[in-house]
Amino acid sequence: MKHLMKIIWLLVFFSPIYYLHAQPYIVLTSSKGQDTINVCFSEQVYFYAYLIDTNNDTLSCQWDWDMDDGTTFSGLDLDTIKYNFVLEKAHRVIATATYNGQKYISVIVVRTGLEPYFSGTKPDLAEGQTGICKGDRVGLIGKVAGQKTWKDNPVSVYYEPFPFQISDQVSYTNSITRKDFNPDSTLSSKFIIDSIGLLLVHSNSADIKITLTAPNGKTVILKNTGGNGNYFGDTALSAQGAKWYYWSPSASQTINSLSISGQMIPPAAYLPDESFDSIVGTRLIGQWTLKVEDVFPSNNGYVLGWSIHFNRAYVPDTLEYSNSYDLALSFWQGDNVNLTSGGISEAYPEEYGPHPYRFYVKDNFGCFHDTTVGVVVEQPDFDLDKNLVFIGDSIRVEDLTTWSINSSWDFGDETPFENGKNVYHKYFDKGNFIITLTAESASGCTDQDTAIVQVVPKPIQIAQYNVFTPNGDGVNDVFSFFNTPDEKIIAANIETIDARIYDRFGNLVCHWTTPEEAIKGWDGTINNKGNRPASEGVYYYIILIKGKDGKKYDPISGFIYLHR
Repeated sequence: MKHLMKIIWLLVFFSPIYYLHAQPYIVLTSSKGQDTINVCFSEQVYFYAYLIDTNNDTLSCQWDWDMDDGTTFSGLDLDTIKYNFVLEKAHRVIATATYNGQKYISVIVVRTGLEPYFSGTKPDLAEGQTGICKGDRVGLIGKVAGQKTWKDNPVSVYYEPFPFQISDQVSYTNSITRKDFNPDSTLSSKFIIDSIGLLLVHSNSADIKITLTAPNGKTVILKNTGGNGNYFGDTALSAQGAKWYYWSPSASQTINSLSISGQMIPPAAYLPDESFDSIVGTRLIGQWTLKVEDVFPSNNGYVLGWSIHFNRAYVPDTLEYSNSYDLALSFWQGDNVNLTSGGISEAYPEEYGPHPYRFYVKDNFGCFHDTTVGVVVEQPDFDLDKNLVFIGDSIRVEDLTTWSINSSWDFGDETPFENGKNVYHKYFDKGNFIITLTAESASGCTDQDTAIVQVVPKPIQIAQYNVFTPNGDGVNDVFSFFNTPDEKIIAANIETIDARIYDRFGNLVCHWTTPEEAIKGWDGTINNKGNRPASEGVYYYIILIKGKDGKKYDPISGFIYLHR
């Protein structure tokens, strides 16, 4: 006897069923149970099917399995299979046994856990902040937003992606598979069928034969050839003119009995040429097939789709489900992460770079779902607008560290520290200086970044001016060689200066011995005292300069005209 252990098991658990069946029947179960089972994404499930006869024996037969996701299995005595479910949906797993030419069907509904919406699951960072300080704390917020629902949508209407042209050499065949009925449901009355629809355009209805094949293989001719040679749709030349035509057991006349001739058949419901009684007794679950034939030559048309509708009183309730998710059972995983409470945790990553943190939540099926967020331990970083600068020129530094709320700068030249996101600084000595940024987070965590700036002397060039008007009007009242920003940079590059201005008699009227004095300039009074205005006229100057580059420059001389 085949499958002895299985039979013993069946005798123990299913012996009462023996008296209820007068013909073979299927016992279908799984490693997760019977009828409707809940599984996790990609979980492997074993299915066991037995065709039992009236003696409670297991019969050897052909098995066909439909996993309701496009996957099928077939084989003699293939009564056990294993399968991983990788789609978020309810699967109607159909086991079909073929024995002595008869088919027996059973179904298990498999519901996979639905992935939640993790909107709002993120590291707790301030707006604009993309990283954290090394060793700092980061909050981890785990949320499940909303609730995903899966709802069955049995196919009742099928549209062709492109119009299908039919002719005397090419017929149209297409199937709609209904899986939403109970395996034991049958077409006990023709009125369980509401209608069969066809979206069609054709030049001559007399050429057309339309046949419906039920899941049990029996057929009904909806429209036979013949009639008065009318046409389907607005025109026989374009698929654009297709119209819906229906065949219903409740209609009053057939298409071939229409009294019109050479006209468009009105889009409406018609009686089939053969009664739907011919397929009464068929199972409702399974493949329903429509065939459209153009029997005679020289006419053509297009099929754009078809439909099958059942009386609503006999259509099963829509299969629909959703999951719930318990944040109390959620947790975070990652580097140095603390315990989780209600989806909230915190972590202390210690190395620079990205750190993935995975959030897990459990649904009411017992399935864990997860999503991953990234936390970057960000090394401080700043922008230096130039690495090579002249003495006296300004450099600009900008703290780019996203977690920094306080920026402190050491420019390496023994000047006081400066604070701010953007800072300008001038160097007045040559050399290589290390700029150090100390960035501080909101929690007080600090870290540093450095860069080197090279400060070099600028060659000294003195612009010569030949007139000034110290009349107190605020315009050109002071004579100086260092008026513009660039000229002031030149002044900062002077190590020593000896500048003298003489009147036409050789008397010294102004003497500068420092760059600062030279920048201040001559106000037009004797020795810049302010109380003895020099007379209007021509004055002679001579300048001796040693630059911070160590170079002694040739004397610079010229004339200046004082005009009041």
